[in-house]
Amino acid sequence: MQLDNFIEFAVSEKANFGMCLKVAMVKHDVSNIDVANYFGVLPQQVIRWKHKPEFNIAQLKEMSEFFRITPSTFVSYGYEKQ
Repeated sequence: MQLDNFIEFAVSEKANFGMCLKVAMVKHDVSNIDVANYFGVLPQQVIRWKHKPEFNIAQLKEMSEFFRITPSTFVSYGYEKQ
């Protein structure tokens, strides 16, 4: 399945980008500062991302690369119970 299909799946199933990011950060023991430094943004931006409901294909790809996981794994984190 291509990356475009993953984003369609995420949108159609109401996966939440912020929830996926929060779970990924906990599972991979990553802080707001770690994410901010990698992406060259302030930690406040990471906090905003953690409250962002919608996905876009570029962010899905970038976050998957950062956490060294597949896009489908990143999306699946939005469905796990914490």
